[in-house]
Amino acid sequence: MHPYPLFRRISTRSEEPTPEEHFVLSEEKRELQSLVDFLPDKYRDVVVLYHYKRLSYREISEILGIEVKSVETRMSRAKKMLRDLIRKEDPVHDELAHRRAVERVSGK
Repeated sequence: MHPYPLFRRISTRSEEPTPEEHFVLSEEKRELQSLVDFLPDKYRDVVVLYHYKRLSYREISEILGIEVKSVETRMSRAKKMLRDLIRKEDPVHDELAHRRAVERVSGK
């Protein structure tokens, strides 16, 4: 690491996604949305409200009239269902998703 943080190496790669990356991202979003549509209503509602409407668990609990803990449980179960659906659709995609998640957590 350089002793002066301002002089750290700057990536030469642009932050703007390429047209190909835009296409892949839009396809992934479309595929994920179609999988979300397969979820039972009580799980789909939580996913949509949280990820698409950007509501907090507290706000979701108030809208649905359930406890925050129930929102957490439904979200956890919905994620598991989605992972299972992704594995059935494309086992390779599951491995890629796992790698991306690890990269996000590790900051790579």
